[in-house]
Amino acid sequence: MNRYAWVSAALMMIITLCLSAGCKRKAGEADSPVGMIISLNGEVAVNGKPASVDGTVEYGDTVITGLKSWCRIAVDGQNIIKVGPDS
Repeated sequence: MNRYAWVSAALMMIITLCLSAGCKRKAGEADSPVGMIISLNGEVAVNGKPASVDGTVEYGDTVITGLKSWCRIAVDGQNIIKVGPDS
């Protein structure tokens, strides 16, 4: 496996773990978005629907990018996850 494929696979695993329904929430915590798309380029979808800037990402959502496409998702007000091309 080349380096790019390995990094892409690792990134997708991290994103899946962070955004999956299996993430622990505090008792009584309301269902609220865990992230917001702050920028994107190309074909980006959340749960199979076209994504847009300022769109939200919630627990269990699937983010998919097309060839030569990417997006950045801001989480907890401090961190940014970049989802690369063909993810």
